Amino acid sequence: MLDANPVKTTKPKAPKGSPEVDRRSVVNHTQARRVHDLRHACVSTWLNGGVPAPQVAEWADHSVEVLLRVYAKCIDGQDETSKRRIEQALRGY
Repeated sequence: MLDANPVKTTKPKAPKGSPEVDRRSVVNHTQARRVHDLRHACVSTWLNGGVPAPQVAEWADHSVEVLLRVYAKCIDGQDETSKRRIEQALRGY
């Protein structure tokens, strides 16, 4: 069974009493890029798989507006499916 929220968005917490640190100065940039690439691939796959944008936005911890602005160029090949859904909806009336 799939986890209800496949993307965990919790941030690690610093130990009590430790000074505030700018994470950008500590994170290995190569690793950060790879994590971001995996996240991008996952979100793109969900959108191309037909998962509704509001659901993907919730899983990715984005607003729908941000999700579509960032990932709209990744949505591909859904023209025929969309046309078929419109036809099916119109037949129901």
